Amino acid sequence: MIKNKYDTSVIFLYAIGKENLLPTEFRKKIPYSTISSWRKTNYSIYYNFLS
Repeated sequence: MIKNKYDTSVIFLYAIGKENLLPTEFRKKIPYSTISSWRKTNYSIYYNFLS
């Protein structure tokens, strides 16, 4: 099984709830489990996240 890798900007948009800025067809190709893990991650542990 090949794991897809996504640009950090895609992950960031999901993390801040702005995924609607991405094309619909692209979003449909991302597995729900991947999106769910992006949303559950605590990004505040990263230096300077949204500060």
